[in-house]
Amino acid sequence: RAPGRGKGELAAYQPHKPAVQQGKSRGGTYNPRTSKRNAAKSSRTDTVYDNADGSTTRRISPTPVNYQVGKGRWAPIDVDVRAGPDGRWHEKANSVGVDFGAKASDSGLVSFAADSAHSLSYGLKGAASVKGTADGSRVTYENVLTDTDLQVAPTATGVKDAVVLRSADAGNSWTFPLDLKGLTPVRTRSGSIDLRDSTGRTVERIPASYAYDSKVNPRSGDPATTHDVSTELVHDKDGYALKVTLDDSWLHDPRRVFPVTVDPQVTDGWTTTYAESAAAGDHSYEQTVKVGSYDSGTHSAVSYVNHWDTAWDGSGVTVSSATLHLFDTWAATCTAERFDVALVTKAWTPEGVTSYPGPTYGSSIGNATPSVPNACANTGADRTVGDNVTVSLSTSAIQGWMNGTTADYGLALYASTTDNLHWKQFGSFNDPGLGPYIVVTYTGNTAPQLYEQFPADNAVVGTTTPELTAWAGGANSSGSAGQYVFKVYDATNTQVATSGLISTGDWTVPAGKLAWGKQYTWTVQAYDSTTALYSTAEPYALSVQVPQPVITSGLSQNSSDHGFDASIGNYTTSDTDASISTVGPSLDVERDYNSRDPRWTGAFGSGWSSIFDARATEQYTASGAVSSVNVTYPDGSQVGYGKNSDGTFAPGNGRFATFTTVTSGGYKLTDKDDTVYTFTQSLGSGAYGLLSVTDANGRSITFTWTSGHITKMTSGVSSRSLNLTWFTPSGASAAHVQTVVTDPVTAGDSSTAQTWTYGYTGDQLTKVCSPLSSTKCTTYGYTSGSQYQNASLDLDPHAMWPLSEASGATTAKDAVLANEGTDNATYENVTTGQSGGPLTGSSSTVATFNGTSSDVSLPKNTGNDTDSGALSLWFKTSAGPGVLYSYASQPIGSGQAAGFYTPSIYVGTDGKLNAEFWYSGG
Repeated sequence: RAPGRGKGELAAYQPHKPAVQQGKSRGGTYNPRTSKRNAAKSSRTDTVYDNADGSTTRRISPTPVNYQVGKGRWAPIDVDVRAGPDGRWHEKANSVGVDFGAKASDSGLVSFAADSAHSLSYGLKGAASVKGTADGSRVTYENVLTDTDLQVAPTATGVKDAVVLRSADAGNSWTFPLDLKGLTPVRTRSGSIDLRDSTGRTVERIPASYAYDSKVNPRSGDPATTHDVSTELVHDKDGYALKVTLDDSWLHDPRRVFPVTVDPQVTDGWTTTYAESAAAGDHSYEQTVKVGSYDSGTHSAVSYVNHWDTAWDGSGVTVSSATLHLFDTWAATCTAERFDVALVTKAWTPEGVTSYPGPTYGSSIGNATPSVPNACANTGADRTVGDNVTVSLSTSAIQGWMNGTTADYGLALYASTTDNLHWKQFGSFNDPGLGPYIVVTYTGNTAPQLYEQFPADNAVVGTTTPELTAWAGGANSSGSAGQYVFKVYDATNTQVATSGLISTGDWTVPAGKLAWGKQYTWTVQAYDSTTALYSTAEPYALSVQVPQPVITSGLSQNSSDHGFDASIGNYTTSDTDASISTVGPSLDVERDYNSRDPRWTGAFGSGWSSIFDARATEQYTASGAVSSVNVTYPDGSQVGYGKNSDGTFAPGNGRFATFTTVTSGGYKLTDKDDTVYTFTQSLGSGAYGLLSVTDANGRSITFTWTSGHITKMTSGVSSRSLNLTWFTPSGASAAHVQTVVTDPVTAGDSSTAQTWTYGYTGDQLTKVCSPLSSTKCTTYGYTSGSQYQNASLDLDPHAMWPLSEASGATTAKDAVLANEGTDNATYENVTTGQSGGPLTGSSSTVATFNGTSSDVSLPKNTGNDTDSGALSLWFKTSAGPGVLYSYASQPIGSGQAAGFYTPSIYVGTDGKLNAEFWYSGG
């Protein structure tokens, strides 16, 4: 007979069972044979299909599934790896660049580029030189260390590693030396390592690791797991390294079943998690999410999925069907058992869910009672084994998202926890290709889709009036016209500027709205003028930084006693001539030389800098207003200080100094050590010379100017002076110091003054004679060169082809070393190694094109993966017409028409140069 119920005993919990409305199309009208993928309407996280009946089906993932291959076109991400011509393993298809070394001993074993400005690579310290083998997306390096294998695999947003230990004799600590570009590692309170850019934004994150062995609990489906894995950030003279250490006592526990796996990874965010009673903590980086209970309530779990495509929230489309798709990789029983789906009712973040039951959620909007024969038989807890499960969702609930009447806080998955039968584990966002996604079919008018924004997210701009652009399309109302609203917010999320409703996707922020050195976010809304539907882009971060002078902003003296520095290709040296002992700022002549310094007008000629060259020079807008001031420091480096609309000045990023205007004319600079430089000697054309230097104790040196030059340098403490004379050497373009003379050693006896004499050849300092001898002098020699390539590389180009290869070359090498040759170009019938280059002082050769069959083919898709671009081309031609630069969607070949051929730069039949990139109105 049925069991009775004790006094006061409550009935078993049963979740509320609302009547779930069936969508109009009973599962939608998507048909794999007739529905067509629409690459233009797709996005980073959505794949769109145009159905034969006119409806649209959108597959929405909380994590990226596509990457951009052209303007407004998206292709599927493929995280499988393949061998590249460089011998490394490369992710097949993604916008992030992930590749792995051929051997485990490679210092850049794992290389990952979030974008062109932010990347990291790392190796495994002490790894053996063993080759990797690939299987799908995973590359395995066996026996990298004692009883240790290393597995690496790309994900849609990062890299996943696994250190596999085959016995307790394997080590329990591993060091991964980091090579970072544009990123700084910062340890957070949660134990993860944030990789932050120059503005402090987290670009990627290395979460706290965990480890598990191979003994699977037959009830929970979980292996023995420990979170006692420390992640240390180590910094030494060689840079940063990540040290991961597994609890040694856990590893040597007699109950361990090997192999043991330690699971570090790199990602830009999480979208799934679960909350489990008796298992508090952050589960957002694990491979599965869980529902139900495996022990009748002691361990109860609820799962959460966040970050659906909020751009479609409020679009007003009519939803005809909606389904949630999951991969069930573990089930407590082979009997079909129900689980439910609900809307979460409050904001949350995956890493913020650390205790049961997690964020609040409403009543069920869908349920499934699936048969899962593979999941229930998966005794080894292989996360690639399981069953696909589909849950039909209430169309009215999803319609609330689309109408904007229900906040989109994601979904909760739950099941009964009063028994041990409903326990299930589903693939999380961290289980490649097996994570959750929603399929929505809809009809009716749709909001325009924002395909592109510029500047890109986290862009750094060198102006307080940046141009913001957006491109939208995809609205399906008849006769619609696109309109846009741009909005800019400061760090407190206060709106500081808006365009209002405008008819073009191009808007320049007005002057006076933004300030130098500040961080902003901006967003854009695209409107359909017919239906008034709109979509809103995710906020993009914008850093407004003072533009710094090319080359001279990066000048400094090389370490290790100067000399040649092969890493940056320059030679530096310093010399001190006259030096007078005094208290306070030094009273001496110190000369710094840098071969990368292109200036020849300094006190001591080409490449030399000294305190006599220090000055402040105003920079102007097109209307003649001061936009910034460039300060030349005594060592020759230049720093730009941007002028804000309120008259204050802001330093460049990473510079700590105060720069102010002097009422009587000129400027004052207070460095971080409280040294004050006063620039009040007017030199004309907005330049001000240095009049005094005062240290933190109020002690100063002053400068006397005559005819635009410093002729005396005097200590305010000792009243001692150095006296300078100037002259213009034969063949020189500027005046330089001829002599430096001290005060008489014996008061009143001018013959006891000490004199240093300087000789020049043109503008080059060639001889310095001390007071000890007029014949035994220090001499300098120079060779000619060009700074053009250095200057171009300082601008951080995507690629640069000097075309300066030796005779017979067939490959035009890319000069951007970070590209590692992946952007090399190919010569066809080109004569290389020819003399007559355009750069003064350079011996580089050039390439000659015959005007008929010669060309150099750049890598495919060059320039297609950027929001904006520019091209610089040096050429010399004796006749026209002819095409200098062109691009097409197909290779140029005999008898083959090149699709969308665009002769972008050419000399016309009239002998004039024409240049233009294709655009929709062109």
